This record gives sequence, structure tokens and C-alpha cells, in this order.
Amino acid sequence: MDDTGATLMPVWRANLALLTRQVGAATRLARMMTFSESYMKLILSGQRAFSGEFVRGVEAVTGLPEGWMDVPHRADEVPPAARESIDNERPHARFRGTAHPVRKPPVLRAEPIFGQTVPARRDDAAAGADSHRRMAGVRKMRDLAVQDVRKLERYLSVPPVEPGVMRARVEDVRSEE
Repeated sequence: MDDTGATLMPVWRANLALLTRQVGAATRLARMMTFSESYMKLILSGQRAFSGEFVRGVEAVTGLPEGWMDVPHRADEVPPAARESIDNERPHARFRGTAHPVRKPPVLRAEPIFGQTVPARRDDAAAGADSHRRMAGVRKMRDLAVQDVRKLERYLSVPPVEPGVMRARVEDVRSEE
């Protein structure tokens, strides 16, 4: 099975229609899957796409064997346990997934026009991490520069040695010689 499930989508829809053929079965299956009835009916009518995760959830909730939805079936091939599970709204498992399909990979690439260079694209997470790292570096350099400026100001405002003390020390050294 490919990642998008595009090749299996018609089979999945047909098998889902088989499971919900009886009156009220779509509503009962929607409640078992913790979806709204209207959303389930949009899926059944083909107005909403769904994912392989949703199909695996239908199999788990109704008690169908894994992979059952991937193969075309006739109405008489629906297992009685699955039919009974839907009729009595008695799920075999709890579905906590989503019906939203995985985004399809792009088929076409944008090509540069007349020899233009294409800017390098980075994903948003990497770009965000890089900008955060750069900003942290800038803040660190700014803090170090502020510390250096304060040290220089202190040094210039207070001479390191008093001139009178220095003169007395020089006189002591000269007298010892």
C-alpha cells in the first residue's frame, strides 16, 4: 500500500458502502468511530477523503480482520460478527485516530525560469531553530559587550592607583637603593 492510499480509495469506499448498506448503519458506525453522522455521510458520499488510519480504525471497531478493507468484497462476504457489531453499536475497540488523509507529495517541481536560481528551501522547523540560535548568539554577544563597556567605565572613572600612594612607594624604593 502506498502512503496516500490513492490506489485503494475506491476499494475502501466500496467496502465502507457494504458495511453501511442497511438503514441507520452509517449513523451507528459514526457513533462507534466517535465521528458525527454528517461527517460519516460525507465520507460515504465521496465528498470527503479519508486515510488508511481511518480504514484500519473501521476494521478494529467492527471486528474485521486487518486488511479486510483492502480487498473488494460482495455483500454476502461481510462477516456476521461485524454486521452484528454495527447493528448493536458494540465496538470491538476504541478508535482514537483521525479520518483526515495524509498530504499527498507534490508531483511537479517548480523549475527556475530562464536560468534563474531557485532559492534554497528549508523546512519551517529548521528555519525556526536557526533563527532562535542566531538570536541567542546575538543576545550573548550583546551581553558580553555591555559587560566590557561597564568594566571600561569603572576603570576610567576610578584610577587603579592613587597618585599619592604611588609617589610614596616610588620614594621608598629609591631610598632603599
